[in-house]
Amino acid sequence: MAKLNEYLNLKKRVESAQQEADKAEGALSEVMNQLEREFDCKTLNEGKRKLKQLEKQEATSKKAFDNALDEFKENWPDE
Repeated sequence: MAKLNEYLNLKKRVESAQQEADKAEGALSEVMNQLEREFDCKTLNEGKRKLKQLEKQEATSKKAFDNALDEFKENWPDE
C-alpha cells in the first residue's frame, strides 16, 4: 500500500509539473506572437536587435530634445 501511495504522490507531482510546463509554453507562445504583431520580429534575436535600434533612436531623440530645450531657455530666459 505504501508503494501505491508513493506512486500516486509521484504521479500527482508529475501531472502538476506538466501543467506548469504547458502553462509556461502557452505564455511563451503568446509573448512571441505579441512580439511579431507589435514589432514585426519573428525571433528573440530579431527582438533584441529591434530593442537596440529603438534604444539608439530614444537616445538620439532625447539629445535633440535637450538641445532644443537649452536653445529655448537661451532665447526665452526665465525672468
